[in-house]
Amino acid sequence: MDERLIGFIRRSLESGHGINRIRKALLDAGHDIKIVEEHISHISNPKQNHEKLRIFIKKHVERGSDMEKIKQDLVNVGHDIKIVEEYISHELKVKKNRKYAVLFLVAALAVLVVIAGIYYFPASAKKTKIVANNPEEAVARNQKDIENFNKALLSNDPSFCDAILDISLKSECQKKFFHNASNGIQEINISASKELLNKALIQHNISICAEINDYDVQLQCEKILKV
Repeated sequence: MDERLIGFIRRSLESGHGINRIRKALLDAGHDIKIVEEHISHISNPKQNHEKLRIFIKKHVERGSDMEKIKQDLVNVGHDIKIVEEYISHELKVKKNRKYAVLFLVAALAVLVVIAGIYYFPASAKKTKIVANNPEEAVARNQKDIENFNKALLSNDPSFCDAILDISLKSECQKKFFHNASNGIQEINISASKELLNKALIQHNISICAEINDYDVQLQCEKILKV
């Protein structure tokens, strides 16, 4: 955003001039109509712009981005530093509270695991001893685990991993599905960001940049359209 245009529009509004008159004055002065509309929209729709700003900051707080850099970038494109700092402070506080809640749940689950272990592990140790003394049963169990592992990969169904008794093999099975899911989500996010970038450039609409999840692509979008 051009701070000079923003200042002119705000002063004109405070002086009692209507939007149409302000728009005409800027167009008569040679400003591009798209840029004029963007700046008028930025000032005349503060609630909508503030909500987009809040969502943008929330995403980067959750992502763990460098918030000092984010703050500077937002101020550079025309956002009020007080509003930016207020939203950043709020979202950091929310994230901190959520972290404490998660830690509490983890602690509670740890207690449940300990209690369950008191009853489960003696029985499990007894069963392991029986299997160790019965090589045929151990071989059969190992073959069943491998069969479930192969079924999980062939059918792309992680539920078969849960049926695997061997802990290391079960962990390996679950890791494969987690890795594939992570790659899939990352590819979807990159593709969506590029589509929004193209849309913003085609329509010459800088407001679309705020909808881009990828931070680097979003900055690229804003820098191009600010020129």
